[in-house]
Amino acid sequence: LVFTLPPDKREIRTALITGPDGKPQRKWTDDMLARQEQATDVFVNVATRCAAVVCCRVSPLQKSQVVKLIKDREHAITLAIGDGANDVSMIKAAHVGVGISGLEGRQAVLASDFSIAQFRFLERLLLVHGRWSYFRLCSFLRYFFYKNFAFTLVNFWFAFFCAYSAQTVYDPIFIALYNVVFTSLPIIAVGIFEQDVTAKDSIDFPFLYEAGLKNALFSYSQFLLSLFKGFIHSIIIFFVAYCSYRLGGQFG
Repeated sequence: LVFTLPPDKREIRTALITGPDGKPQRKWTDDMLARQEQATDVFVNVATRCAAVVCCRVSPLQKSQVVKLIKDREHAITLAIGDGANDVSMIKAAHVGVGISGLEGRQAVLASDFSIAQFRFLERLLLVHGRWSYFRLCSFLRYFFYKNFAFTLVNFWFAFFCAYSAQTVYDPIFIALYNVVFTSLPIIAVGIFEQDVTAKDSIDFPFLYEAGLKNALFSYSQFLLSLFKGFIHSIIIFFVAYCSYRLGGQFG
């Protein structure tokens, strides 16, 4: 498949060619852009149906254009890996950039998000550390929304019993230490040490990586579930304490 990558907006505005009458005219006319759009659709449809695509003799700018094309058209999370200066634009265009430190200098490493010494280390970077990072980050986000909803809604329930006076049910010291001490240490420990499976199992069973591809650990349903848990627990925290206080006053 021979395919010319679409021009960027600047090239469309500034690129000129010499017309039949010897005068300069726009290189990219509306008709050419329409044909280019059709060719782009064909390229994306063919590329996404293939297990691998080899782009032959492309410039550094074209490498980044391929990444941007897939990222924009397919709304996919992209990763670019390179080891030389000609890969810098491609690495910057992707969501995640990986640089290989080697004989071609450190330009790619300096422009990347992660650096590895050899290409074979990419397997462990994705299947082990990438998956662990995704698992820990999703756990943190679910915990973050849960604890803040549970904390805040207790004040909401208390407002019905204090004539909406904006009086808080918590002690000021507790409010100051809630995020700093009481709820920060557990998630820090999870973020550092949590491993649902071992590194060996992550490599031996690569299908475990599909959880991140399908966004299974932090979807809209998981987000709403965290809010629901915070909602229920705020009711339990407030009304159990309130009823205990009222009943304790009656029977004490």
